[in-house]
Amino acid sequence: MQRGKEFDGMVVKEMPQLFQYACYLSKSADVAEDLLSDTVVTILSSAQRFEQGTNFNAWATVIMRNQFVDTMRKKQRRKTEVNSDLVDLNMTAVPPSQDTTILAKQAIKAMMKVEPKKRAVLLLVAGDESYDDIASRLSIPVGSVKSRLNRGRTKLGKIMA
Repeated sequence: MQRGKEFDGMVVKEMPQLFQYACYLSKSADVAEDLLSDTVVTILSSAQRFEQGTNFNAWATVIMRNQFVDTMRKKQRRKTEVNSDLVDLNMTAVPPSQDTTILAKQAIKAMMKVEPKKRAVLLLVAGDESYDDIASRLSIPVGSVKSRLNRGRTKLGKIMA
């Protein structure tokens, strides 16, 4: 199936269920948000692999589970014991990325609070879709796309403030 209005609508519709499944898998809302965003990116980039007429929820859930398993395997590989006498602490210092991680988590939480019609437009614009493409996918005028985008951004800004 090609990525289009119908496909994007299915993604937006399934996001709450996918978030619940992510919470179940990870046992942590913070990890679940990261898992959800990674899964949505994978789903959107794999739209052509989805077969029309099959269960979208099952397909998306399998993608999420695989994403979770891959993440857990990567974490396991990173767990190595290091002799602290051999490590120069100045060389292992990494600039903090907590600020960006926290901001991303807040953005996802805020996005889930935005009305679905506005959220769909925000997601499509974030995916580098043109206003004309979004209008044709959602079967609405370009002016409505701009209006929903503006109102969605305004709402998102108020939530994030």
